[in-house]
Amino acid sequence: MRRAPLAAAAATTSASASSAISITRLRLPRSGISFLASSSCVLRRSLHIYFQQRHQRGIFTNALNPNLNHHNHHHQNKRAMSTTNNSSQAHPGPTPEALPALLAKLQSRLPSSLPRSAHYLVPAATLLALRQPALVGGVFSAFAGQQQGTSGTDSSSSTTTTSGLTSLAIEPTTLSLHLRDLLLKAWTLTGIPLVIGAAASLAVAETASGHAFPAAHAQLSARYGGPPPSSSPSASNPSQAQNPSTQPQPPTPLPLDLAPHAPIPARGATHLQNLYRAQLGPILSTLGAAAADITWLEEAVIYGLFLSDDAVLSRVETSLVVLCAIMGQDLKAPALWHVRGLRRLGVSKDDVEALVRCVEEVAVWVDGGGGGWVGWVGEVEGDLVGDEAWEAEGRGEGGQKA
Repeated sequence: MRRAPLAAAAATTSASASSAISITRLRLPRSGISFLASSSCVLRRSLHIYFQQRHQRGIFTNALNPNLNHHNHHHQNKRAMSTTNNSSQAHPGPTPEALPALLAKLQSRLPSSLPRSAHYLVPAATLLALRQPALVGGVFSAFAGQQQGTSGTDSSSSTTTTSGLTSLAIEPTTLSLHLRDLLLKAWTLTGIPLVIGAAASLAVAETASGHAFPAAHAQLSARYGGPPPSSSPSASNPSQAQNPSTQPQPPTPLPLDLAPHAPIPARGATHLQNLYRAQLGPILSTLGAAAADITWLEEAVIYGLFLSDDAVLSRVETSLVVLCAIMGQDLKAPALWHVRGLRRLGVSKDDVEALVRCVEEVAVWVDGGGGGWVGWVGEVEGDLVGDEAWEAEGRGEGGQKA
């Protein structure tokens, strides 16, 4: 009976193995043993060099271990991984032409309970964090051009632009003011080089729009002081724009004094306490000898001068910008801090989760990365329960015990 090829091969292999075993039982002279040992070393060295060269040329890796390329790719550039785990399909990358479609998708997913400014603040802050400053001007162009390209006959209802965006009925000057305030605050989170690039992109878009924009926003001097946010309504409030008599008078600027306990650092400390509450002390305690330096930087500069300023963007709007800019960098710990902050400002858990999904959507659009961030939102709920005890201690607006 004829043997099958596989059986024949197995028999040959078995015979070879038996021969090898019988050879090892022979008493070979020392010269023969040395020859076999040296031959084995040469063979191993040759194979090592061969496979190493093929690996360097990218030929052998997939054949040896299909998961190895994926593993290395994950460590070299985590953000370039697709959330669908389909590494065989190249990501097209972001383009200005595709940006309006992304913005329209975000509009359909952002809750109506969030400020309408979130429609452009969320993508702009996230694109900045994802190192796409050149696209910030495209966000401006998409919404600034709505008045020239809307469809629909009922002016009292939302209209849809030719690009698929829902019209926000926002003046280009207000849109510019909001995006510039976003950049003034976002540099503390993403760094100044990205912000400079975004400002240049915004300038090109503003010029192309044909509108005139002031060189500096009207309340720049008011950044260094003013009444509490509760008595300074946001400039983005539509009711204020429609009724100029309700516009607050420019507050009297505080002296530009960044020394500890001066008015500006005190404003920053108040804002920090209201956002972080019982978690602030434990966070600062992890900084060791740098705690005093970082505390001053946060209170006087980051929060004192910028993030606590509500002359243009409200507290909620600023917190949206902050969370998007941090989460877009895939930084979990600080993202959790500002998830708590948004929740403490009255934004519901469902709305925060919807916001984070939009950040993920932008990340996927940019490079196929992002994912799993929505699950972070639920991790802070236990800390929010503890807020009642924190408030019961009698801590006032300034974060000190009354």
